[in-house]
Amino acid sequence: MNPLLTTSSLFDNALDFENITNAHIDEAFEHAFKEAQQNLEDFKNDDSEPNFKNTILRLETLTPQLDVVARYFFNQNHSNQTEYLQKKAEEVLPKLSTFNDQVLFSSEIFKKIKSLFENKKNLSLNDEDLKLLEKTYDYYTKNGADLELESKKRLAEINVKASELSNTFGNHMVEEVKTLHIPVYEESQLEGLPNAIKEMCKTKAKSLNADYPYAISPDGTVSVACLKFLKDRELRKKVYHNYNNLCAFDNENNNLEIAKELLNLRQEQAQLLGFKNYAALSLSDKMAKTTDKVHNLLNQLYKPTYKKAETQYETLKQFAFKQDGIELEAWDLSFYIEELAKKELNFDEEASREYFSLDNTLKAIFLLTKKLFNYDFKENTELPKPHPEARVFEAYENDKYMGLIYFDLFPRDGKSQGAWQTTYREQHHDETGKNVRPHITIVCNFTKPTADQPSLLGLREVQTLFHEFGHAMHSLSSQVQRKGLSGTSVLWDFVELPSQLLENWVIEKEFLKLFAFHYKTGEVIPDAMIEKFSQKKNFMTAIGLLRHIGNSKLDLVLHELESTPEDLKSFEKDLMQKHHISTYDSFRCAGFSHIFNGGYAAGYYGYLWAEVLDADAFEAFKENGILDSNTGTKFKNEILKKGGTLEPEELYQNFRGRQATTEAILKRNGLQ
Repeated sequence: MNPLLTTSSLFDNALDFENITNAHIDEAFEHAFKEAQQNLEDFKNDDSEPNFKNTILRLETLTPQLDVVARYFFNQNHSNQTEYLQKKAEEVLPKLSTFNDQVLFSSEIFKKIKSLFENKKNLSLNDEDLKLLEKTYDYYTKNGADLELESKKRLAEINVKASELSNTFGNHMVEEVKTLHIPVYEESQLEGLPNAIKEMCKTKAKSLNADYPYAISPDGTVSVACLKFLKDRELRKKVYHNYNNLCAFDNENNNLEIAKELLNLRQEQAQLLGFKNYAALSLSDKMAKTTDKVHNLLNQLYKPTYKKAETQYETLKQFAFKQDGIELEAWDLSFYIEELAKKELNFDEEASREYFSLDNTLKAIFLLTKKLFNYDFKENTELPKPHPEARVFEAYENDKYMGLIYFDLFPRDGKSQGAWQTTYREQHHDETGKNVRPHITIVCNFTKPTADQPSLLGLREVQTLFHEFGHAMHSLSSQVQRKGLSGTSVLWDFVELPSQLLENWVIEKEFLKLFAFHYKTGEVIPDAMIEKFSQKKNFMTAIGLLRHIGNSKLDLVLHELESTPEDLKSFEKDLMQKHHISTYDSFRCAGFSHIFNGGYAAGYYGYLWAEVLDADAFEAFKENGILDSNTGTKFKNEILKKGGTLEPEELYQNFRGRQATTEAILKRNGLQ
C-alpha cells in the first residue's frame, strides 16, 4: 500500500510521513501523472455544453493525486533534501511544467473558459464562483492561452527551462550552505558568540569530519549571530563575505549565469504575452498594478530613510573609531549597532533571549490567537511528522476543528535557509460538499537546544515565528468553497498583511507580560527590558530599511530591463550602492532566492507594500486595545476567512472602514 496514493487512516487523513519511501514517491508520481494525463484527455474530448461545474470546477479537480504527491515532495525537498530528492526534482519538474502547459495551452479548454467568461452575466453565479471564473480566465490569458501555436510552443519551452533553472538555483544554495564554511581552530576566536551558536559551529565541524573543532557555515542563523556578536573582526569579515556572496564564488554552485538566463527568459516570456517587460507582466496581477506605483512607494520611503540612515551611520562611525580605532566597514555594522545599543540603551540581546524560550514563544502565539481569534491548539504526539524534530498540533476555533499545523524549526544539512509557511493540503469544499480542512507547515532555522539550555530566541527570531504563524492563520481560518481562492491564494502584495501584522505584538508590554518568563527562574520579563525593546525598535533601523528598499528596487529594475546586463555584478553594485551607506561588497543576485527560486520575481516590494497595510491595521488594534477580541474577530471575519474571494482593497475596506495610508509606517519607523 502506497501512503501517497491511498486515503490515510490517521487523524483527518494526515500524511503518513514516517512510512513514505523513495519507492513510494517513484510509484506515486508515475500513477499521478497517468491519472492527470487521462483526466486531461477526457476533459479535452468532452464536447458537452460548457458550464461552471464541468469546466471551472473540473480544472480544480483535474490532478487530485498529483497535487498530493507534488506538495509532499517539494516540501520535503526544501526541508529534508537528499541526493535522491534532488535528482528526482530534476526529473519531475520538466514533466510538471510540460503537463501544466498542456492544460494551459489546450485550445479546447480555453474555448470553454472563454465562452463562460463572455457569458458570465447570464450564468447566475454567486460572488465566489464568479470570482473564480474571472481569476481562471485572467490566468489563462496572461499565460498565453490565446497565443498563436508557434508562440505557445516557445512559451512552453521557456516554462520548462525556467523551472529547471530555478530548481538548480535553489539546489546550489542548499549545497553551498552544506559545504562552504570557515575553519576555526581555537575557541578564543569565537569570543562574543552565544554558546548555542558555538555549539552549532562545533556540530558543523563534526558533520564535516574536520580536524578543527569549529566550522562557521554561511547559513542565516549562524551568520547573522556572527555578524552581531563576533569580536574577531577578521573572522567577521570572512563570515560577511561568505554570507553576502552565497553562490557567487568560482565553484560548481555559482548562480551568476543561471540568474542572467532566468532574467532573459522572463523578459522573452513577457514580450510573447504582450507586455513591455516582466515587471509589467508580474504587476498586472498584484495590488500595485503598475511599476510606477511601486517606484512611487519606494521613492517615498527612500528619501526620509536615506536621510536618517546617513545620520545613524555617522554616529556609528564615530562610535566605532572612538571605541576601537577602526574605520567602519560593511562587516562591522551589525556588531557596532549591538555595541552601541548596549552602551546607549543598556540593551543586551543575549540577555533578552533568556525570556524567549521556544516553548514559551509557541505558547505565546497560541495565547494571542486565543485572545484575538478564539483559537485553541492541541499537540498531537501520535501523528507521524515530516522530521523527527517536528511537532504537530490540531487547531480549533470555538471548539470546531480547523486543521493541522506542523512546526519544523531547527537547521540541518539539506534544509533551505530562512523561514516559510506552506501547505500539504489547502482548505476547500470537495465534490460532496465536505469542508476539507488544511494541513500546514511552518519551517524555520532557529538555534537548537543544547544539553544546558532550551532553544532560546532572539527578538528578531520571535518576530519571524509570529510572522510565519500569521500566514498559517490565513490558511487555517479560510472558509471558502473553492481551492483556487483558499487561504493565502490572494495577490502577492496582500499576502504578507496577516503575517506582518502579527509581528506587532512581540514588543507590546501588555502582551509580553503574559508569556515572557526567564527560562531558569520563571521571572516575568522586567519593565525596564520591555522599555529597551521599544527603544531598540527604531534604533539604527534606517540602515536596514534602506537595504530592504534597495533589494526591492533591484528586483523591480532587473525585471524592467529589456536585456540583462552582461556584467550583472557591476550593475547590481551601482544600483545597490545608493541603498547602502557603507561600501557595497556583496552579490545579492547569486543568492536572491526570493526572486530566482521563490516566486517573488518583480514582487519583493510586496513586503513593504504590506507593511503599509499592517502598520495601518495595527492602529485599529491600538485604538481599541491590542488584545481586543472584537477587533480580532473583525480581522478574522473580513480578511482571514475570505481568502481571495474579494479584491484586497475591498477586504481591507471592510475591515478598516477606509484604505490604508503611509502615515502609520512612517511613524512606526521613526521617519516623521
